[in-house]
Amino acid sequence: MRRSFPIAGLLLVACSGPNRDAVERADPPEPARPVSDRGEDADGLPVVRGAHVLLITVDALRADRLGGYGYERGITPGIDAIAERGVTFERAYAQAPHSSWSLCSLMTSEYLHESARLGRGVPSPTLAAEFAAAGHHTVAYYTDGIYYTDGEDLAQYREGGLGFEERLRDNPAADARTDRVLEVVDRLVADGEPPSFLWVHYFDPHEPYEDTSLGTTTPDRYDAEVRNADRGVSRLVEEARARLSRDVVVVISADHGEELRDHGGVSHGSTLYDEQVRVPLIVQVPGLAPRRVAEPVELVDVAPTLLRLSGIEAAPTMRGDDLRPLLIGRDVDVGPAFAGVASRRMVVEWPLKLVADLPRGHLRLYDLAQDPGERHDLSAERDPGPLVARVHLWHDSLRAPPGREASADPAAAALDRGRLEDDRAIGPLASLVADPAADARARADAARVLSSLDDRSACDALAGALSSEPPVSVEAAIALGALGDLRASRPLRRLLETESDPDLRARAAIALGSLGSRHAVPGLVEIVRGDHGYDTKRDAVARLYRLRDPRAVPALLELMEDSHHRYRAITALGLTGDETAFEPLMARLAGPTRVMVRDGLVRAFGWLGDRRAIPRIAELAASEPELVYATESLVRLDALRDGQVGGADVGPRTRGRRGFGRCHRGDPFALDYRWLTWCETEGPRATLRLSPLEVPPGRDVVAVLSARRADGEGPAAVVLEVGGERHAFTFDGAWAERRVVLGTPELREATLHVEPAGARVAVDHLLLLPADP
Repeated sequence: MRRSFPIAGLLLVACSGPNRDAVERADPPEPARPVSDRGEDADGLPVVRGAHVLLITVDALRADRLGGYGYERGITPGIDAIAERGVTFERAYAQAPHSSWSLCSLMTSEYLHESARLGRGVPSPTLAAEFAAAGHHTVAYYTDGIYYTDGEDLAQYREGGLGFEERLRDNPAADARTDRVLEVVDRLVADGEPPSFLWVHYFDPHEPYEDTSLGTTTPDRYDAEVRNADRGVSRLVEEARARLSRDVVVVISADHGEELRDHGGVSHGSTLYDEQVRVPLIVQVPGLAPRRVAEPVELVDVAPTLLRLSGIEAAPTMRGDDLRPLLIGRDVDVGPAFAGVASRRMVVEWPLKLVADLPRGHLRLYDLAQDPGERHDLSAERDPGPLVARVHLWHDSLRAPPGREASADPAAAALDRGRLEDDRAIGPLASLVADPAADARARADAARVLSSLDDRSACDALAGALSSEPPVSVEAAIALGALGDLRASRPLRRLLETESDPDLRARAAIALGSLGSRHAVPGLVEIVRGDHGYDTKRDAVARLYRLRDPRAVPALLELMEDSHHRYRAITALGLTGDETAFEPLMARLAGPTRVMVRDGLVRAFGWLGDRRAIPRIAELAASEPELVYATESLVRLDALRDGQVGGADVGPRTRGRRGFGRCHRGDPFALDYRWLTWCETEGPRATLRLSPLEVPPGRDVVAVLSARRADGEGPAAVVLEVGGERHAFTFDGAWAERRVVLGTPELREATLHVEPAGARVAVDHLLLLPADP
């Protein structure tokens, strides 16, 4: 037990004796300062009773951007110094790449992205509520932006402040946020310093990344924002410790990571690759030795660990593991790590990682020790079955709250598994739908769940239920339409003509849109303009992608003003090909926008086909390499025709190409958009005749080569020889752009030298752009 004595009190004891007058004239002693009690529980695990707990999360902070996790740029010296004195968990995973699901899962120790679908509500005990019940003062400082998506599903936590007694909700930069939290610290001291639980969420690394002090590229700006957050975090930890008397337990983590084109995308919320779901986790406990932990852990483990570390029993609803054994170096098995986004699930059982969309049969297996970048899918080479079984066991464990048995009823089990998007539910649910003796409500529920599982093996059972009475027939028609079965077309059209319930009308319109029927457009427009939830509007706009109907343009222009749906509205507007969308889209491009939105805008112009966009897109393509759709839009807008852009678009009709073999043509309306036409090299050398580029004297030229290795056997080296210069690049199996600045615009031919011998490289285009003056 640590004891703390004020200096004045020690002097008083030392001077006590017969000289009473001297004692009486001494200054009165300062009041005893509060202390913490360090010790162990019955299992020999650390406990620090009465300590302050400071939980710091940094929005969109990738683990691999910290020096303690191997980043060599040196942008996080403060957090790195804290990690050197604490316990670093090398492989910690968020439960979803969304702030809402991730942070609420951290605070409840529940896999909310999954269990919230089961319809039994979300657990009420939170980390803050448990600390408050034990006598800690609880304060949270965060932005309501953490509920940007899925706020409706998590309204209990949003409206209740996750159980914190005191909430400060705004979004200043890191320095200002630290200043405000330190004001709270000072107030705690002034109030006698009761033990506290403080949660501080820094938002700086979230897009848009505005700081250009490290450079203007997206990775540079992101790194600068991470550096800003590091300064705020390190100052908060240092000054809080200096001002507080009690021990301070510090935890530093993130809600999710951030993709920076690692797998072709940006931002977060879209994949389960490590760049989006692997987060830092650093725990510094006074009295514990520094160490590194290689065992995969999860953010749901944080709440029970902090409670038990503080001598508080964790709520029985909390599913996470107590990580204290790992904090002191014990070898314990805390099980695999899980995460989810949309219909996909992830399990990491080191060194293997499975990403599975079970009902659709999509499996990707990676060996993270050998392939940390997750480039080589092993699912065809190694059996993913054991990890699929892990996901199944996880789903079964979620069917009931901890400590309670899940229903043994086969229908209830199938419905639960279906809501968790588990492939084992498909057969039992189809049988339930087809059983006329079963309860009508259960049959309707089964049909509704089947609509989300995207498995056509249930279609005949659903079609047979179309002759049943409502609600079975209604749900069967909607599910059949969602699965793309044309037998649903007439019932869905009838439903839209007769139904007045807004929810049923919306679901029927979305299902009819899934069939590619233009009869769905009025209903989809009704959704876009109506009072519907985020998911419903998202699904409606996604159906408008396919229908490409100009009747939707006015509603989509209105939706473009909604930041939640702006990117999707822009995509749908481009796909309509309607020229009335040009001016509003160009006006949006002229204003401040996120990288993802600008990328969507330049793609939309390529679909619209209006060549007035060429000068602006050429400027962006040269100056913002993160806009991956810009060069393809220039090709589609025929910018090579009149010298605004030079180079070659490689495809079956490309003149002057030599050394290329098979050529391909893709879907012009595919959402990935790039690589509409491309050809594969068939030897070590290939050449392209280039269209000339007209540039003013003295201007450099930016050459952009879009390619990938076509035979999937690791990286290939490509040496680009053009204008008397040679530049070497590396391409793996994913499409990528490589760019270089050339000193002369007089370019007529380019040669590609490919290694190793026999490697085939797919080339999309080689464009020449005028560099910034």
